[in-house]
Amino acid sequence: RVAWFSVVLPCLLLNYFGQGVYVIDHPNAIANPFFLIAPSWFSLPLLIIATVATIIASQAVIAAAFSLSKQGILLNLFPRLEVIRTSQVPGQVYVPRVNLMLAAGSLFLVIFFKTSSALAGAYGLAVNLVMIIVEVLIMLVARCYWQWSISKIFAIFSLFFLIDLIFLASNLNKFLYGGWIPLMVAIIVFIVMMTWNMGMNKLRTCYFMNRANLKQTLTKFNHTKLHYLPNFVAVFITDPYDQSGGNFLNFLKEMEILPEIGLVVSVVVTDYPRVDKNDRYKLEKISLQIYSLEISLGFMQEMDIPQFLKSAKICGVLPFNLNLEQVLYLVENIEIKVSKKKTGLLTWQKSLFKFLMHNAVTDFKFFKLPYRRTITIGSVWSL
Repeated sequence: RVAWFSVVLPCLLLNYFGQGVYVIDHPNAIANPFFLIAPSWFSLPLLIIATVATIIASQAVIAAAFSLSKQGILLNLFPRLEVIRTSQVPGQVYVPRVNLMLAAGSLFLVIFFKTSSALAGAYGLAVNLVMIIVEVLIMLVARCYWQWSISKIFAIFSLFFLIDLIFLASNLNKFLYGGWIPLMVAIIVFIVMMTWNMGMNKLRTCYFMNRANLKQTLTKFNHTKLHYLPNFVAVFITDPYDQSGGNFLNFLKEMEILPEIGLVVSVVVTDYPRVDKNDRYKLEKISLQIYSLEISLGFMQEMDIPQFLKSAKICGVLPFNLNLEQVLYLVENIEIKVSKKKTGLLTWQKSLFKFLMHNAVTDFKFFKLPYRRTITIGSVWSL
């Protein structure tokens, strides 16, 4: 904040107002006022500074895209992608598929527009729409979280909102000259996110069982048909669409094996950036040797099930001895079948959701599970 008000903001004001004054005195300088306001001897140093600033700004956009993608994945608002942690510093991540899409988008813009001046229409309309969206979101935060009255919100934001609408009206003529591109990209991303969210909600309705039903089912389960395996500790990982442990019951019905210790693990990503380890774990005993562990995670934290279990063991959350070198992890691999029945999703949305599920990163990578000690249980659901 100090750097912004003491260095960045004064420099921006001097630069922009300086360009404006220079254009007023020299109308022909409208083509490139930034370089023309500098003396001729400073042209090369200014070019170097501008190039470095461009690299820094591009890096900021790339890093922001990675960070937002990771947070959207954890909040289950975006399909699962591989997220690589690049250092021990929190928040420094790399998302290969997002990086590939950014590279492809950059090449497309260069080929389509050819010159930077031709980007003015797309850039101007995109910035204008972003400003309007930010103001709408701030007003929602002020109303829902700050508990501001509607009259107070109107008094503070109406002038700024009106100015942005005027700018938007003046920029609408740029829509046909490249302004449609950022709008098209935004619509595509919105469709993907909406389809993913709707599809996951439909899967949740398929897994209708809750914790109470899981207890009742285990109580009524015919244990005489099960083969008890001593020294067998199994950790069942539940996906966001199955927070009840249906994966565990499928294992019992298909394999007819009862582990000595069964731990049903579910991860709940909260609306908070970080959750302290003292508030992260919630253990519940389902039956004699079956437990459920709910892990609360902030949307800016790393997903690592083995590390969470190690932390829970150190904190004394688990009432049994857990040897992480011998534990067996079980995850579910779901296959989506597109049906003609009405489920609230259009046929093309069902096909898109099936494609997204098929190409999403596997549970092995997402939960950072060891390959040699992980078993996949397949299931098929029709949407």
